[in-house]
Amino acid sequence: MKRILTLLLTILLVATTLSAQNSKLLKTAKAEVKEYKKDGWQTIDGEPSLEQQVAKFLEYQISIDYDGEPKYYIVTSIATKESYSKALREATDGCYMNICSELYPKGLNFIYVNGEAVSFSFTPPTGFKLAPEIPLLNIYRPKDGKVEVLVSYAFNREQCIVPQQ
Repeated sequence: MKRILTLLLTILLVATTLSAQNSKLLKTAKAEVKEYKKDGWQTIDGEPSLEQQVAKFLEYQISIDYDGEPKYYIVTSIATKESYSKALREATDGCYMNICSELYPKGLNFIYVNGEAVSFSFTPPTGFKLAPEIPLLNIYRPKDGKVEVLVSYAFNREQCIVPQQ
């Protein structure tokens, strides 16, 4: 009987703690969404709402593993182009460049034209592997007659493999 009571109290305590965390997360998400909307950011039709995307982003950002370490690498990139699809492609490439440079900075090579980096290539070591990307944010806003796109992805740290050199 004592074990059952202890188990029930533990479950109640964990549920209360999770509820408090969710409440803080929702409050933070609402404040973030308010700022994004104030800055003109919006979502593409068919994508989750801005509120849902920001809440998911914050949830992944605070996720930790059993050792108390961050569970995900989170990368974000912004691009401005003439169309949404071009800006999305460039922002997505930027996210991949960011995660690759974080995991294996020696393998990232930039191509420069007139002193400006115009593209990059990545030469991974044998056995290098990225975890599948998890889309978190995909938002856009009109800017100076063009379209600015902001994307964020999460990559599970345990599934990314970078061999020791």
